[in-house]
Amino acid sequence: IDQNLYPLHFVHWNSSQYRVFEDAMMEENGFAVIRVFLKRHEDLQKLMDILPAVKHKGRVAEFTEFNPHCLLPEHTEEYWTYPGSFTTPSVTEVVTWIIMKNPVEVSIDQIFLTVFQTLLFTSVEDEVQKNMVNNFCCQQPLKGCTMRSSFPHALWEAPIHQSTTQGPHAANGYS
Repeated sequence: IDQNLYPLHFVHWNSSQYRVFEDAMMEENGFAVIRVFLKRHEDLQKLMDILPAVKHKGRVAEFTEFNPHCLLPEHTEEYWTYPGSFTTPSVTEVVTWIIMKNPVEVSIDQIFLTVFQTLLFTSVEDEVQKNMVNNFCCQQPLKGCTMRSSFPHALWEAPIHQSTTQGPHAANGYS
């Protein structure tokens, strides 16, 4: 949004329609991704403390007394949404993006998210270790897709052009 990258998003696959992840990868409505803006936050430290134990792909650690709701903003009713693709190869267009308007608070040392940068795409057994960093593509044009908001807003809040798309949020639709 406004030329800024935001490093935290949650990928969810449509398990009610697709038994396995790979099947969802083949369908337009296979995934929803929630992207969250970050600011100062205290509860995130619990998650950051456990991440070194699950640094490698396939690792498991017991994680109790953590409420994942703390990773979402206090007011989740305001968001933008649009159909799109994954930000990593294969950039398959099977994602409904949901971008939360309000930020989640993080502490100043968490802003740099150094513990997240130590996570790996690879397992302990893999010869070459690949860090989970820079795993995004550059900002792309909307290519005619409609971006909608769940809230009324002024044009200067979203640097995109108004759409004529009809639907439940057509008054808030932008493309």
